[in-house]
Amino acid sequence: MRIVIVICLLAIQMRLACAAEYYVSVDGDDKNSGAIGQPLGTLKAAASKLRPGDTCCVRGGTYFQPLEIDGLRGTAKSLIVFRAYKDETVVLDGTVRINAQWTPWKDSIFQASIREDIWQLFDGRKPLDLARWPNASVNDGTVWDTKVSTRSTDRNWNNKLGRSDSITQQGVIFDQNHPGTQLGINSETLAETGIDFTGAVAVLNIGHWRTWARPILSHKGESNRFTYDPSQTSMLKFLEYYIFGLPALDLENEWWFNSATKTIYFKPESGADPARLLLNGKVRDYNFRATDCAHIHFIGIDFFSTSFGLTDCSNMLIEDCQLLYPSTHKFVLGEFEWFGTKPPAATDNAMTFIYNSGDGAFSNVIRNCSIEYANSPAIGIFNPGSMLENCYIHDVEWDMNSSGGSGSIPGGPETTVRNCTIHTTGGSEGIRLGSRSTIEGNRLYNTSLLQHDGSAINIGTPSQPGTMVRQNWIYDTNRQAMRLDSTASRFGTNASVFRNVFFNVDGGQGGNKFKGDYHLFANNTAFDCFVAIPKGFGSTDVHNRHSLVRNNLVDLLVEWNLTNRIEGITARMDNNVHGQSSARRLLRDPDNFDFRPHDDASELIDSGAPIRRSELPGEKIRLPKQAFVGISPDIGAYEYGDATYWIPGCRLPKASFPVPPNRSQTVKVDADLMWLQGRDAASHDVLVARTREEVELAGSDSSHLIASEIGIKNNLFDPGKLEHGQTYYWRVDVIKQNGKRINGDIWAFRVKP
Repeated sequence: MRIVIVICLLAIQMRLACAAEYYVSVDGDDKNSGAIGQPLGTLKAAASKLRPGDTCCVRGGTYFQPLEIDGLRGTAKSLIVFRAYKDETVVLDGTVRINAQWTPWKDSIFQASIREDIWQLFDGRKPLDLARWPNASVNDGTVWDTKVSTRSTDRNWNNKLGRSDSITQQGVIFDQNHPGTQLGINSETLAETGIDFTGAVAVLNIGHWRTWARPILSHKGESNRFTYDPSQTSMLKFLEYYIFGLPALDLENEWWFNSATKTIYFKPESGADPARLLLNGKVRDYNFRATDCAHIHFIGIDFFSTSFGLTDCSNMLIEDCQLLYPSTHKFVLGEFEWFGTKPPAATDNAMTFIYNSGDGAFSNVIRNCSIEYANSPAIGIFNPGSMLENCYIHDVEWDMNSSGGSGSIPGGPETTVRNCTIHTTGGSEGIRLGSRSTIEGNRLYNTSLLQHDGSAINIGTPSQPGTMVRQNWIYDTNRQAMRLDSTASRFGTNASVFRNVFFNVDGGQGGNKFKGDYHLFANNTAFDCFVAIPKGFGSTDVHNRHSLVRNNLVDLLVEWNLTNRIEGITARMDNNVHGQSSARRLLRDPDNFDFRPHDDASELIDSGAPIRRSELPGEKIRLPKQAFVGISPDIGAYEYGDATYWIPGCRLPKASFPVPPNRSQTVKVDADLMWLQGRDAASHDVLVARTREEVELAGSDSSHLIASEIGIKNNLFDPGKLEHGQTYYWRVDVIKQNGKRINGDIWAFRVKP
């Protein structure tokens, strides 16, 4: 027996010592050995050869064949790795080239027959716009402006009666201009188009945080009224809509596809021949699918017009990948189901996802990736114990095809979203995870653009126990910044909201609502918005009777909204500073993202109280680490005198997000210079001068600099007293552990006269 064991151990050791590398190239052949001189042609062929400890090196190029793996498992000590070879660019592409015979149709529109269904069209890497009315484009950003991209209705609402007496009712839309519409800016009514839109697709934002796409059943040209099937929809107070379809194809670079006849219609730019353009159509949702896999790393491989999905996997890592236009709806194919209405493995409208059935810490990680222009929720993280970390996510779901209440980043329990930058999202909700989750170090702005209700971070009723939200910035959002939600009959408990900054919410009129009870709300800063600690909602019991509200700096602290007085709050409140304009009066420069107490802010400095575990109102509350400078915590999110200024968001290889912001014209004479540190930086060098050229020359001659310092371990630099009215230029270089330098961008600011 011992001899057998020894032989087995030796065999394992020999296998580990002989871990193999297989190479894949676009000009390779699956009949080759996979050596660097004889590369394979597909990742699928390489995957069939991989064993624990092996690596698949993918040479630069574009790969169209999908990779599906099932049951491929490495170990914690012997990973299986797919990675881009050195610094070569590898792209998995979900499109096919449109090689077709184009013929004129009408009105400078061409038509062609193709073999495959497509549901997105590109000219190279540029998306072309699905034919719509009113016209709007993702390329110029007009899709995000509802005054331009959507139409309104005659819907009104009588609060006393709880109903509307408008023509617009369930199943019927009556068109109307948005209130305050300016002549020439989306002022053409449905009737004035003269177009019969019967059979086209109406995208109906009629349920506040719910939007449905439905075929138009009946409409007549020169009528402001159309009908649709209202089944499985509901209609609330605020309504917008727009229309997709061939009748709306009137603008250059618009297109449509008839799936019944496999005919594509396209209006190119004036004088262009579509046969000479690099037209590509989306034909595949996923180019990487993994099922029942473990300990696999997928590194440096990008996705274009396709994505990945992981089902029942554990200890997977997706790292340093760009997902560009990864997902979109299939309205042109007559598919209208919301994203996420089925288990992700079976959903028709596919989005990027990680999904595990059952409980457990599955430890899947998405790190240092970008998810850009996903016309769906950006990613669903439906597996406990997994993480989205240091990712850049923007332009998410401009055509709503989901319950916005599910979130731009929906997730399950025990999920972590950390150090991400998230902006420009359509859904009413931004991050929305399950219980015992962690949301920390994220920067969210320009969210909730296309639906009513909602918030950038929403913690639903069953998701609150054990969930911690800390050190996030939420600002310039179109709805609320953050909300602990409840139903009309049940509320949640045991969440902690700690050291966050909320500002400029819904134009300064919006706020944050923390419903429920047994919560901790501590050391937050909020201005240009209100913070509500409600005492009730619906038929629930009294809210927040046991919640602890401590050490917060809030301009407007209210019980429900701006018309409610603070006296209605039932929570235990102590060591808070609040009152109109408190933040601007007591902080160094909040308009330029410096949220530290200023030198004379005695109301804040050392004026807070630490939070003892024995004081926590709920047993499941997770108490964040409380580090402070001085004898007691400061009030608000930042500590006076701290050597580091925490800035949330995704860290790039180079220094980013300067404070004060680039091109600011309102900087104070005593400003410090701060920045978001470069990823994996050992230290930073700071260079400051009066001209851009002097900063550029700093590598060879630093005598002209007005201030500089090398080897800064933190992210805060005092340039000395600045001159009124002077413009300054500065740069922060990253120094890596190996001594490599990554030069930063040159930023500028002007000191107030």
